[in-house]
Amino acid sequence: MNLAEEVGELAGELRDAFTEVIESGCFLNGPQVDHFERELARRCGSRYAIGVGSGTQALQILLLAHGIGRGDEVITTPASFFATAKAIAMVGARPIFADVRPGDYCIDPDAVRRLITPRTRAILAVHLYGRPVDVAALGEIAAEHGILLLEDAAHALGGSVDGHPVGSLGHGAALSFYPTKNLGALGDAGAVVVDDPRVAARAASARFLGTSGRRDEFDQEGISGRMDELQAAVLLVRLRHFDQRQAERAARVDRYRASLPGSLLLQPAPLGVIDAHHLFVIRHPERNRLARELANAGVATQVHYRVALHRQPVFGPQRPQPVADRWADEVLSLPLSRAVTDDCQDQVIQAVTGLTHRLGRG
Repeated sequence: MNLAEEVGELAGELRDAFTEVIESGCFLNGPQVDHFERELARRCGSRYAIGVGSGTQALQILLLAHGIGRGDEVITTPASFFATAKAIAMVGARPIFADVRPGDYCIDPDAVRRLITPRTRAILAVHLYGRPVDVAALGEIAAEHGILLLEDAAHALGGSVDGHPVGSLGHGAALSFYPTKNLGALGDAGAVVVDDPRVAARAASARFLGTSGRRDEFDQEGISGRMDELQAAVLLVRLRHFDQRQAERAARVDRYRASLPGSLLLQPAPLGVIDAHHLFVIRHPERNRLARELANAGVATQVHYRVALHRQPVFGPQRPQPVADRWADEVLSLPLSRAVTDDCQDQVIQAVTGLTHRLGRG
């Protein structure tokens, strides 16, 4: 990704937004954050959005706002970034890992069902790489057992299921606006989106140390996790261009899917599911060798992510997760940004196709 190029096209609008914030003299909890929260809630199909300092803080605050803490269990996926499970541990709960499906690497509802215990408070489902999870099956499990279905939607703003936006598919969601996200800040930022006014109030309190709303009085668990006005102003600018940028990403993904060997591809989104296309990920049994050869051919790649969460030492011994282990060994992200012109993408496709034939797959 060339972030300077991505942001540079909006430089004039961003400077105007910066000037407005600077001249206002209000840098926290001001009109930019309020405006962004309203726009985000509308886009996510939720009643409330609470701007926070990062995607990790959004996860932690989402859990705190639902009263999840010490002694509780939260079922989540081992195929995600570390923050997903770490946020569970940060509120004192225990992450329980359910394996993923081989077709799209999203959490497997059948694996979730087998792990429900009296201590289970929630399922924290990750829309990995922008692909919405099977919310129908997970929602049925949550309703059957009287537990919460929460969304880690850090990759997935712009996705939807049967017309319902990501962020409105369960009992609340956490979003990330890390600079490389489809909607990125110029620094860190995140948000919690919920429908329940009581949960929204607790989330708003939790982002400022558990404030009661009365000066110097704090009556619940909380962290220092506010969104600042400058980042909200940036996000409002970028939100104006979001739909156009999403359409451009989808077109690049369509070109990849039409041109690359089918054996490399994850399964397409099912009917009614709109993928946010945060990343374009292929899989190959000789992933590391393929990445080296692509680098030699001038194609940059990344791995999202190299270590499955059940293998992170901080969480102690965990049960085997064979599909997630294979995921961590095989996935490779190809270039997907505005800097990837048709010519650049053709170069990537040619290099990947040639190398996979030579390596014996595709």
